[in-house]
Amino acid sequence: MTRAVATPGVDLDLVGAAERFLASQYRRFPVPLDGKLVGQISHTDVLRALIENCSAWGNVRAGGTRDGQQAPSQRISAS
Repeated sequence: MTRAVATPGVDLDLVGAAERFLASQYRRFPVPLDGKLVGQISHTDVLRALIENCSAWGNVRAGGTRDGQQAPSQRISAS
């Protein structure tokens, strides 16, 4: 069992969470708040949210822009 647990934090946005998963071998992260476990986030949760976010926003060009505008940031909630 791991003693030093990697946690993304409750205020991490969707892109930041995706980057954390890409940079690690983990498939889930615990989400603590004030020293207590409030949920967990999985790489599947992040992928699903990215797909929903991009679908709602329309066609997004490489680099996260559409017509010169930056794609909106989305927060993920702990489950």
